[in-house]
Amino acid sequence: MELQAVTTDKDSGIVNAPTSGPLKRWTIPGIRWTVSAGDHGKPGADEDRDWAAGARFRIISMKTHACFQYQFNQVGQGQFASGCVYQSATPTPKFLWVYDCGSVSSHSQNFWHSEVRKLKDFVNLKPEIDLLVLSHFDDDHISGVPELLNQFDVKTLLLPYVPLWRRLLIGFDEGSHLDEKRMSRYIDPIGYLNGLGTIGQIIIVPPSEGEILPVDGWRPEGLPEDGWKARFPMADQKAGLEISAEFRGTGSTSQLPLMLTENQAITLEGLWEFCTYNTARYKMDSAFALKVNELREELLKTSTERTSALKALKEVYDRQFGSNDRPRNEISLFLYAGPVYESWNGTKMLDHNTNSIDYPSRLPCYYRCHPTAPGITDKCSILYSGDGYLNSNKSFAELYQRMGQKRMEKLGIFQVNHHGSRTNWRSGLGSKINAVLAVFSSDPSRQNTNHPNPEVWADFSCSQRIQVNADPSPFTTGGWMVL
Repeated sequence: MELQAVTTDKDSGIVNAPTSGPLKRWTIPGIRWTVSAGDHGKPGADEDRDWAAGARFRIISMKTHACFQYQFNQVGQGQFASGCVYQSATPTPKFLWVYDCGSVSSHSQNFWHSEVRKLKDFVNLKPEIDLLVLSHFDDDHISGVPELLNQFDVKTLLLPYVPLWRRLLIGFDEGSHLDEKRMSRYIDPIGYLNGLGTIGQIIIVPPSEGEILPVDGWRPEGLPEDGWKARFPMADQKAGLEISAEFRGTGSTSQLPLMLTENQAITLEGLWEFCTYNTARYKMDSAFALKVNELREELLKTSTERTSALKALKEVYDRQFGSNDRPRNEISLFLYAGPVYESWNGTKMLDHNTNSIDYPSRLPCYYRCHPTAPGITDKCSILYSGDGYLNSNKSFAELYQRMGQKRMEKLGIFQVNHHGSRTNWRSGLGSKINAVLAVFSSDPSRQNTNHPNPEVWADFSCSQRIQVNADPSPFTTGGWMVL
């Protein structure tokens, strides 16, 4: 940054122009100025301006713009996605989140150690993840969580609400009843996850109904000096206790989760937001659910009693469902993340053609947001869909209502649900979503899955399509926000 022929009062932050002489031109890209009363005008961000002699103005450049970056690691048939917001003067992100961490591809412990270490290096050895979101309990979305919690602490963990009987049904569908240790994550997910590492708080996201309330943005004078603190709107105590009862653990000291209210967004200082959408739709499978309730206490007791209870449940499961191929991914927690656009003067996101950053490198935090700068204006948000279903106009309309038109029109990235599965998708929705980038987190070499399905891939011809595991390095992109 260059500023000619001026002096700076370090204590007050005031910059003093020469008191005599010809007009000067000073160029400081990406700076917002606050001019003292009675001076000669007030330039906005990114402007070059001639100043009269004696002008006084305050530079608050380090507090007026921030960056965001999104990553998808190459983990084969699975997903490991993350993102952060940061500022140029702070090598450690102001807020870091991770969405899912798992794969069913053959990976060793060393592989997961290496992938998580990439994230650790990217965030300058930041010791904690501010927000970890697990969309559901399938292996291809959570198998890497043990290593993630080995290298990071987690401040807040979000899980979708799933009653005990439905979690056990998922476990039986996967064949996990043959492995009691694997089955424990369905019986007592809170205890299982707490046993892997340090988690500050666990919050359950209830099934979603209706539309999220809008977030009112405002133009702050500057950005927070420290980390961007998250505000989690909680449900009332009674509703929270009812939800927590379904997650009661096996130990007397097991941590009970909190419950998020279903009609407000999670916000960071009024500058960034996360919006959840829990698509859980299921009817109680009566015989199996009743048997789970009958054996609930045995399931939470000793290993011998638990083994006996699981055997009894398996008999009911076989009688009721046989070998039917049941859709397990009706439960999947969607997550929208993006700027609160009303709070920013300008936002930009690089598309795949203009992005030259290789993860784990950081996007430089100096670009401008003016109309001629590289990138896409005001389409900077991302929508993670996990393995959710958008296989009908009705399911898409419910998602659209939940997020609201303004948010859906701001999508820079859409993570295509269930790795591009045809079962989870309705043709024609790609153009309605109309994201700049459509990310497929799958392994095309796995012939038994056919992910991504050619029809689903073709449906996103309006977007720049990213096949995560086809590129030589993990996919990453990002952008800038200016007050």
